[in-house]
Amino acid sequence: MSGIEEIKQKLQAFKKRFYVKQLFIGSLIFLIASFGLFLLVNGLEYKLWMGTTARSIIFFTTLLVIVTSFGWLVARPISLILKLRKGIEDEEAAAEIAKSIPEIEDKLLNTLQLHRLTSQENDLLVAAIDKKARSFRNISFIQAVDFTSGKRYGLILGIILASLALVSFINPSVFSDSTKRIVNFNQEFTPNAPFTFVITNQLQAFRGEDFTLKVNVEGASVPEKASIKTDDGQTLRLQKTSGSSFQYVFQKIQKTVTFQLEGEGFFSKQYVLQVNNRPDLIAMSISIKSPAYTGGERRTITNSGDITVLEGSSVLWEITTLAADSLNFQLGDKNLPSSRLSENVFAIDERLYKSSQYALSLLNPFGKNSSELSYGVSVIKDERPQISAEYFPDSLSYQFVTLAGNIIDDHGFTSLSLNYKKEGEATRSIPLELTPNIKKQGFYANWNVDS
Repeated sequence: MSGIEEIKQKLQAFKKRFYVKQLFIGSLIFLIASFGLFLLVNGLEYKLWMGTTARSIIFFTTLLVIVTSFGWLVARPISLILKLRKGIEDEEAAAEIAKSIPEIEDKLLNTLQLHRLTSQENDLLVAAIDKKARSFRNISFIQAVDFTSGKRYGLILGIILASLALVSFINPSVFSDSTKRIVNFNQEFTPNAPFTFVITNQLQAFRGEDFTLKVNVEGASVPEKASIKTDDGQTLRLQKTSGSSFQYVFQKIQKTVTFQLEGEGFFSKQYVLQVNNRPDLIAMSISIKSPAYTGGERRTITNSGDITVLEGSSVLWEITTLAADSLNFQLGDKNLPSSRLSENVFAIDERLYKSSQYALSLLNPFGKNSSELSYGVSVIKDERPQISAEYFPDSLSYQFVTLAGNIIDDHGFTSLSLNYKKEGEATRSIPLELTPNIKKQGFYANWNVDS
């Protein structure tokens, strides 16, 4: 083996050890950076309780630093050891060796450069270079790779690991809770307060109405002041109603509100005050059809619930609502069924025979109508027809009887007849003349009793 070939073989051994040192030192630095950053980030989050924006910045910055440092400090030397990428040149390696072995100075580098520039055809010069190369035979190049510099990095890593262990022993929540909040950076977290906010009423409000938020404070201490922090940046002062109770009135609320409760710098979890539409009556149309024997008059009443009808009238209610899923129609002690004509229109059909009261209840999953919807039905009773009559017998032949009298009815008459029955025979009927639909009128008839 020539001197130059021997030098190149020893340089390859140096390079491999040089890359191993890079991996060793890089791994120590990577661990120092990772654990140090872990300690720093968790300590800051434990003390500051940062918001979602700050935690997201810290999370992604930390992730970027760890991934980048791993790629440069650990993955890169491994790829050099496995010869997956090009490493340092022989001349660069010679320069590194010269730094650690002073007696070599620039001799090794000059030999390599001279060999690179010299033609193989010049035997004399090649022999001179080979002789010079053999002068490095007793020098171990790998001794130029010194691992002792890793001691200080190991010491620093040990201090950081000891600090982590000490903090974990004294207060494990510094890492467990803080890490949880940083990893779940898009969630809201609140510091543990010496008190707890308890909302005592349901967070369901109706659009356009006032809503009173009632809050109790439980715990070792009670804040003197408390407020509502809404998601759109508003701060609303809670009114203290007793030693540990607060309230706030949302006036004519129009939209859903997301908020937190705050007292002495401590925040509650996030709450949502849901705003819904209260079921309400928009319009009411009542169609009334009088009984056929009264003439069957039809009429419609709009936007008025009180009605007066003739006995036996058929009534159809068409009720237009807002945000109602169902309708309860109570007529006296009777609950009438309703049918749905469309999404917002309900219909109830009933024949009325007596005066009563009726009430409407409009319902949806969140509640019922706020104002009472109660109305009256006045039914005009249909009185029986009245009749008065006198008869005058034929005093000569006794064949005829003269009938005369008056008839009265609220709705007039359509027919009038004389009905009689002889012993052993069926009932017979004799039509009498009258004027239709006249409420009060007289009648007159001659009745042949022999007929």
